[in-house]
Amino acid sequence: MVQRKYASDDFRVSDVGSWLQIGVFVWPLPLLVIAARSRSARLRAYISVVDPILALGGAYIVWASASVFATPAVGAYVAIAALTVYFAASAFGLWRNWRATPASAERRLTSA
Repeated sequence: MVQRKYASDDFRVSDVGSWLQIGVFVWPLPLLVIAARSRSARLRAYISVVDPILALGGAYIVWASASVFATPAVGAYVAIAALTVYFAASAFGLWRNWRATPASAERRLTSA
């Protein structure tokens, strides 16, 4: 018999664990909004470092909660695939920014 467990099955407003289960699925949205609206380069740099770490952690929590207690549903696979794409994009963006920083600083020094 296949048993499915969804993040909203046992949701209770007063339970912190319920909010953490929902937060695993929606955490990228506030970070994307903050990064898009922020004018601070330092805040964007912090977010670009934290994004890949949170993507890996979110994928682990989704997979652990989906596979330990029940057979993973299609939503777990979709969430893992989306977090994998998000991780790859954020890691590539972090790598690109990290590689571009010394070159741009070198250009500024040589042009002066």
